[in-house]
Amino acid sequence: MTLRLDEFARNLRGTRSPRTVLAYERTAQAFLASLGKRSDSPTQNDVEQFLIRRTIAGPPARHPREI
Repeated sequence: MTLRLDEFARNLRGTRSPRTVLAYERTAQAFLASLGKRSDSPTQNDVEQFLIRRTIAGPPARHPREI
């Protein structure tokens, strides 16, 4: 799954702003981390549970802007 994440990020770099790409990468990495060893075959339920947890927890802390 990591290789696909790299490909996804590489594709985004050509069409999105650098901050958007970083935000998408962080979200995808958090999702994969939430799966643990099962990251090779996530299910729709895994995605839904991840999104629900993030919604309940509220927005993530903002990172300081890079200068």
